[in-house]
This record gives sequence, C-alpha cells and structure tokens, in this order.
Amino acid sequence: SCSWTFLLSFLVMTLSCDGGKVLVFPVDGSHWLNMKILVEAVHSQCHQITFLNSHCSHSVLCGILRSYGTMQYKGGTHVEVVAKFTSTIFENKTLIGDLNKTGYDLFLTDPTFPGGVLLAHHLQLPLVFNVRWLFSGEAHLAVAPSSVSYIPICFSHNSDKIDFFQRIRNMIHYIMVFYRDYYVSRQPYQALCDRYFGNNVSLMSLTQKADLWLMRVDFTFEVPRPTMPNVIYIGASKVSLQRPSKFVVFTSIYLLYLQTDWVFNKGR
Repeated sequence: SCSWTFLLSFLVMTLSCDGGKVLVFPVDGSHWLNMKILVEAVHSQCHQITFLNSHCSHSVLCGILRSYGTMQYKGGTHVEVVAKFTSTIFENKTLIGDLNKTGYDLFLTDPTFPGGVLLAHHLQLPLVFNVRWLFSGEAHLAVAPSSVSYIPICFSHNSDKIDFFQRIRNMIHYIMVFYRDYYVSRQPYQALCDRYFGNNVSLMSLTQKADLWLMRVDFTFEVPRPTMPNVIYIGASKVSLQRPSKFVVFTSIYLLYLQTDWVFNKGR
C-alpha cells in the first residue's frame, strides 16, 4: 500500500513539473518591454519559450526593428508591412511544418498588429493575448459590450460621468476609430483572412476567439464597464514581485489544463 502511494505521488509530481511549450509572436517597441516581463515570468515556471523572430539575432527587438525598417524603406504602410510579413510566414511551408511538429501548447502574442492572431488560428493553437490595444483601437471595445453612452472612448478626455454634448463628442471619436479600423487598418489583413480562412471569416471574429485576454490595465483605475470571464487585468503585475504574479499562475494552470485535456482526449 505504501509503495503504491509513493508511486502515485511520484507520478503526480512528475506531471506537475512538466512545463508547457509556448510560441511567442512579439511586437516591437514598448509592447516588447511589456511582453518581456511576461515571458521571463512564464519561463521562470519551467515552461519552454520559443520566439518567432524575423531575423537571426540575439536580440528579438533589434531583429524585428531591422526587418521592419528594411520593409518600410521598400515602401508601404506599417499595416501593409505586417500583412506582407505574415503572408511570407504562411507561404514558408518548411517553417509552418516545423511549428506544427513541435507541438506547442499555447500561442502568446500582442494583437496590436494582428499577424500573431492570424498565425495562431492557422496553426490551430490556443491563443493568449498580452493586450492593451488592438489594431482597431482600445481592446475593451472588441471583447465586451461598450456602450458609447457611458463608456468613454480613449483620447476623448471624457470621464464616466458625461453630459449630452460629451456623449456627442464620444460618438464622434468612436466613428473616427471605426472608420480608421474598417477602411484603413483592416483591409490588408482581411485579404489574408479571405485567402487562408474563407470569405466569411473576418479579422475581428478571429480576434474575439482568443482564449485569454491578459489586459495591461489595472481594474482599480478603470471606469465601471462590462467585462468578460476570460479577461484578466494584469496592470499591477508589471511591478516586480517576490512571488509569481497572478497572470503567471493562471497561465501555468491553463497550460496544465491543456495538457491534461489532450491526454484525456487521446485516451478516448
């Protein structure tokens, strides 16, 4: 009896120490600084991290900036550059094959530029956002109902208590954001959606299918607004802590759930 108990305990401990494989599609600039904090914390929990880098470099940021600058010099807006970069990845059958064979458990990206969103769905991997902004603007507008009657649009300088004229200004800002998203930001990416996912699939629908939204804001300082169960506010987690922050713990639990679910389905 004691030997069976010891064996069972050993197996449980072995399973709990088995880290997951995380594929990271980074974004440059200040977005990378936030992503670096998250990646280092996840790596400290014995998970394997792989960066999808645009250049063979010891510095992810420098590699991406170098590639981005070269493509900008050749012409095209930043939206077209990212769309072209994503299309190049899709057409690289060797790279896609290697990514599929590795067996990643999770895809982590910043959806400011949605190349990672498209690639995650192309690889059919669980998708986690480290997010503050989307290609379409403020992330809350996409993940939860946000009535412009009382939810202030970013840069409108409105509070959560607005009068009639402030609501009009709020609506004007919303229309401007919607116009920029639909007619400027979304078009190059929508062409990729039509090509690889079908004509009835929109970029926003793929974005809204993300499994977890790690929102880089502190809920304490956000105005009262609707949210969703798969949104975790990690604004306070940017500060260095002596213990693992809540988003690292939650990500580790989610990876363990994915592994357990895979074993269960395989057994069936």
